[in-house]
Amino acid sequence: MHLSLLSLASLIGAAWAQSPICDAECQEGCDQECQAALQAAFESESSEWVGDIVSDPFYSTPANISNASPGDVLRWESVPPGQLSSNWTIPASLSLYRFMYATEDIDNNTIPATGWVLLPYHHSLPTPDEPGKLRTLVWTHGTAGRSRICAPSNNKGLYYDWEAPFVLAELGYAVIAPDYAGQGSDIPQEFMYEAGFLHAADVAYSVIAARKVMGNYLSDKWAVYGHSEGGMTAWRTAERLSMPGEERLRKAGEFVGAVAAAPALRPQKLIPLSFEETGTGSGPYSVYFLQSLALLYPDEIRVEDYLTEVGMQRLSVLDKSCFITGTVAVGSLSPEELFKNTSWIQHPAVDDWAVRYNGQGPHPLAVPMLVIQGTTDTVTPMSLTMQDFNLTCRDYPESPAHAKLYPNLGHGPVLEAARADVATWLDDRFHGVSVQKGCVSEDIKPLTDTYSRVDVFWRADNVPMAPAPEQ
Repeated sequence: MHLSLLSLASLIGAAWAQSPICDAECQEGCDQECQAALQAAFESESSEWVGDIVSDPFYSTPANISNASPGDVLRWESVPPGQLSSNWTIPASLSLYRFMYATEDIDNNTIPATGWVLLPYHHSLPTPDEPGKLRTLVWTHGTAGRSRICAPSNNKGLYYDWEAPFVLAELGYAVIAPDYAGQGSDIPQEFMYEAGFLHAADVAYSVIAARKVMGNYLSDKWAVYGHSEGGMTAWRTAERLSMPGEERLRKAGEFVGAVAAAPALRPQKLIPLSFEETGTGSGPYSVYFLQSLALLYPDEIRVEDYLTEVGMQRLSVLDKSCFITGTVAVGSLSPEELFKNTSWIQHPAVDDWAVRYNGQGPHPLAVPMLVIQGTTDTVTPMSLTMQDFNLTCRDYPESPAHAKLYPNLGHGPVLEAARADVATWLDDRFHGVSVQKGCVSEDIKPLTDTYSRVDVFWRADNVPMAPAPEQ
């Protein structure tokens, strides 16, 4: 029997999930009940991974990167139909591709990034003035974790499944989605969490790269839509492509709009507010952020100077898992249980990071932007989202920005409530409908007060259908 390399990576990943996630150091501050909770979360989470990225040659950096320029395709793979329901859980009718491409770091050095493309079954959503082309939409994902294994291309449902990518592709969009450099790909800096200025480059170069392989399918017009960290990325993309000196990114095509859903814009403000409003240490978001800062500023910030003993003991769990297990590991710890002190949030290195890596402004917008926000979001609170919205509107009063506020909905559920609004708004952008100058804030009015407010996560079961009995 011969196993494909991808199947072998899947088997290795399954075996890995069966080993204890809480090692000897972790167990020192984690009793049997704690260990059982971590193991259950890890086994559930890792069952959604396609495989072990380290063992999958697709994610290894190819030698040809030394001669590559940002936007070049380093590796491209059309996923065979049989694997769409065995290794992934892709709905019937959709086609999946995964690819590695060249992007750039903060110093404009070429580094690898990975991503995926999802195509609809047929051409059902015409692109005005571009006959035969699919509308091109980039999807930017929210916090998945910090390690390479957490790349959405390595998730059976592409991490957001029916909350966005599957629905968008079934509506007729060609959906391009970067994993972000360092998630999936192997780079010296590791994944640079919340680095919106760089994520924006990953977005533009993913479009440029995809056009080199399937340009005959893709419209020149394109938009970006993201949630949480991805909402921040969509916002930063709209800002960065307005800046001088970014002509290389503007080669992605005719940029027509950005949708920022529940955007995680300023972690140095989000984390302290989470301390106050939730009574937790904002884990695992805060730990991911601290770890990333320590890698980018090793002479100024050290993780061990700020995490408590329990925090350090559970660090290996975060490094070997993704967001769900990370939340179980540190999500319920108070700020005092997780951190010796939180002075790192005010460290001068964080101020530098905020401008150079995250891209905090405000800055003018290159395109119209729609902001989607739930009023009861405790992850990216409405107060902070609207602070940034108002700053943009104050400094650039003619900004074509529209904020829609959804009462009594949290971080994830707002995606469900806003789906039709986003579809209508995107349709207008691809049709070139003009947008009035100036900012607009709109309070959405629910039809009833009996709607569901819970974030429901879907998991696919591939159940072979038995043949119908003969009549």
